[in-house]
This record gives sequence, structure tokens and C-alpha cells, in this order.
Amino acid sequence: MRNRIVIDVEGVDDPSVVAGVEATIRESFMERSVPGSWRVRVVPSRVHGSFLLNVQGLNARRTVSIAVPPSLLPELIPLRLRESLERLCSVRVVAADDDAPTRASNETLTA
Repeated sequence: MRNRIVIDVEGVDDPSVVAGVEATIRESFMERSVPGSWRVRVVPSRVHGSFLLNVQGLNARRTVSIAVPPSLLPELIPLRLRESLERLCSVRVVAADDDAPTRASNETLTA
């Protein structure tokens, strides 16, 4: 499981917060048993006090904004990650059934 999930956390200076973010992301993937390789990035947003959670996998991607201080990321990421995984996996299932293109985070169709 560890090899198929790549996690990047940027803009967080506290190693315990980074470890907490990584642990909650791995736990979320274990709970869902989603297939395939995934990349999850947590990076500072251009908007002060916000972070972007970018999830890529199953030939789709989704980016959501999280407006919390870094210390609260481990608490909020599981909820936002669960929403992203559910949306990405459901879009992929529909696309596989309909032979349609997948949707990206901005909800426009991509080839």
C-alpha cells in the first residue's frame, strides 16, 4: 500500500503536523480500499491561510481548498479526502461504464 500512494506536504514547518497529515491520508486510503496508484499533495494556496489538497489517481484529479491553519490539517484532511475519493471513484466508474472521458477538478471534461 505504501508504494502506490505518494504524499507530498509543503509549507508546513512542524514535523509532527506533517506526520499527522501523512498518517491520516494513509488511513483514509486503507479505509476505502481504492485501487490503483495515487498522488496526494497538500500545498499552500495563494490565498493566505489556505492550503490546497490535490488528489490524483484513476486517470482523474481533484483539487479542493482548505482554509485552516497548518495545525488543523490532520483533522480536516480526512473529510475532504473522503469527499474527493468518493467523487473521483464514482466519476471513474461512470466513465468506465459509459466509455466517456473522466472529469477533472474544475468539472470540465478532459480527454
